[in-house]
Amino acid sequence: MTSRGPRPLILQPPSPSRAARGRSSSALPDDLLTSGARRLRVVAIFGLVACTFALVMPYLSSAGTFGSADELPVRSAILAVALALSAALLVATVLHLDVKRVLNLGLLWYALECGLLAATDSTSRWQAHSFAHGLPAPCVLVLIFPVLIPTPPRRFLMASLLALALVALALLVVPGLAGNPPAGFEVIALTLIPIAVTISVATVAAQVIYRLGRDLKKARRLGSYELVAPLGKGGMGEVWRAHHGMLAREAAIKLIRRDRLSDDQAAITRFQNEARVVASLRSPHTIQLWDYGVTGDGALYYAMELLAGMDFDRLVGDYGPQPPERVAHFLVQACHSLAEAHAAGLAHRDIKPANLFTARLGLDVDVVKLLDFGLATQPLHEKIDARITSDGMVMGTPAYMAPEQVMGRRDLDGRADLYSLGAVGYFLLTGRDVFLGENATQVMFAHAHVEPEPPSQHAKEPIPAALERVILRCLAKKPADRFQSADELADALRAVTFATPWTRERAHAWWSSLAKGVVPSATLPRAKTLADAEAGLAQTIDLGPRLEP
Repeated sequence: MTSRGPRPLILQPPSPSRAARGRSSSALPDDLLTSGARRLRVVAIFGLVACTFALVMPYLSSAGTFGSADELPVRSAILAVALALSAALLVATVLHLDVKRVLNLGLLWYALECGLLAATDSTSRWQAHSFAHGLPAPCVLVLIFPVLIPTPPRRFLMASLLALALVALALLVVPGLAGNPPAGFEVIALTLIPIAVTISVATVAAQVIYRLGRDLKKARRLGSYELVAPLGKGGMGEVWRAHHGMLAREAAIKLIRRDRLSDDQAAITRFQNEARVVASLRSPHTIQLWDYGVTGDGALYYAMELLAGMDFDRLVGDYGPQPPERVAHFLVQACHSLAEAHAAGLAHRDIKPANLFTARLGLDVDVVKLLDFGLATQPLHEKIDARITSDGMVMGTPAYMAPEQVMGRRDLDGRADLYSLGAVGYFLLTGRDVFLGENATQVMFAHAHVEPEPPSQHAKEPIPAALERVILRCLAKKPADRFQSADELADALRAVTFATPWTRERAHAWWSSLAKGVVPSATLPRAKTLADAEAGLAQTIDLGPRLEP
């Protein structure tokens, strides 16, 4: 794991009414619109820099003449207006405005900038007037804008016609202000005709790009769900933020495309089993599955609840080791999920920080959700082997595998999950894994044969002795020496007393400070460990569409 700094967290999705209005008025995917708005920010910065340079250069350079006494003030005033417009657009892209509104502001900026470019050139003497002897400056902006910024062709054409009218107005008004003779027919024609031709070409380009985006949106439709934006991907699967067309409800879609499945029947079986397993569980601390299906081209998907929050891996990576009382609060909730799964004869087999998520649900915060039952491929009473996945990885994650899982024992049961949960608790308390090594083999060997050091030796905050005993008992080499059930572990965690318990008020204060951009606790560098042997799905959910600074 590598060091990383704190990142902003979006806690609240946009209101359904605004989101619904945005989707009904746009045929382009939200992520395409958002990326276009981000590029618009770059365009605004470029315009800001260019206008600033052109504005100050005549006053800073002593080499050459930049205009007569009549030209220079008029040109400076025009450049100042262009500078102000670029600055205003930049501010609009930084604010958390609706993406569609930002793009509309970008179109207005485009039309006004075309007129200002023509006005700037109109301040030059006619004998050196670039419009009459070369390509008008607005043509460059007309060609570039629809390529960089996804724009409905009709809207782009309307903005371009406005730009053309502003160019004509500039040619009629500005030359007189700068002491030039009025623009004649030749100057106006040699200015407007190239811009009009360029607008025609650019409108065709905008139409082609718009159709591609619309086709992409249609291709992303899965039954009643529309894929909105990617959230993450792993070796086989992808996770997308999605929208249910009829219910106006946000969801997370886990998808495995047919071209990645090939003839791997084992992967298909694991995916189908995960959907079946998750759908059978009702614990509020297990990710809720809403739908399952197969697309027309053979891709497999299921829809689950979309969470606002972060997984434990990011929690510790961004905000450091957690208070012991909060760790106990997290682990008790995880036990609730595991207890139901074990009672149903299922083991998770891949408990790790990336698969445990702390979320904000309605008015509740610090709600733990257990994710990714992809390795719960067989009931507990069935025998399993130490198998290799289609990606060539051991079933499980070496940094969190129980000794019997490492050794490939055939009597693996739910107590292996409790070992892994103890390793997660160790990570939450200390910010490092139980065992470190140069490779996965060393880490797995340590889990099988080396006694762990007490977490208090690596924690910067005192850990109650009772909680440390609970964690170390979870990490016992022999399953018989561990807690024998998730309920038993939860009871032991509840029995631990803390000087300052983790209360609902403390939890809300933590999340409130996060929403205000305040780092709730010291950010510590991540230890370089082998936490994952396979690429996990990125579970941090960025609800939108919004434009972040």
